[in-house]
Amino acid sequence: MKTLRNVATRGSLALAAAALLTALAAPATAQVPTLVFTPDSATVGLGQTLMLDVVLVDRPGATPLGFFDIDIVFNPAILSFAGMSLGNAVGDIGLGEAIDSSLPPDLLGGVVNLSMLSLLADLPAQPMSPVLGRVSFSAIGLGDGGIGFGFAKLESLSGEVIAFNLGDAAVSVVPEPTTAWLLGLGALMLAGRHFRNRPG
Repeated sequence: MKTLRNVATRGSLALAAAALLTALAAPATAQVPTLVFTPDSATVGLGQTLMLDVVLVDRPGATPLGFFDIDIVFNPAILSFAGMSLGNAVGDIGLGEAIDSSLPPDLLGGVVNLSMLSLLADLPAQPMSPVLGRVSFSAIGLGDGGIGFGFAKLESLSGEVIAFNLGDAAVSVVPEPTTAWLLGLGALMLAGRHFRNRPG
């Protein structure tokens, strides 16, 4: 009986040791950054402007970003592209440290491109969550629609492709409170007129 118990204990210890060695030998899973919009959800009134920052969050600090090429897709039935600006994550365009390589927007197809290439050999420390750019839209139609990322590519300064995840943004365009109030007031006036003009 003792012999079986010793064999079982030795076998369990061997399995535990093998599992521990396997866990130690396995490479640690790297934290993958995520490309997101900030804010990630918004409700805007008809005719109002929606501004979203494009941010790379949870980025490991060891890999300096040197290039990005990002397509932003939107519903052109409810949003109209109003403008964009690029951040200084890979260099300052005004100082000649980076090139704006963005393509012209495809307004009918609902696509806006943000692209920037660093000309620097070395970048000072980048923030953990750099703002890559800002896009703005005018709300032109009522409804719900998402804004998301189409094609997207990120590279380090040395040209290595950086793996990342994609987020999206939920957008609702609603009537402005003033418009809704005026419509409600008009409906009440019509109802009052209808009842006042009834015979009897």
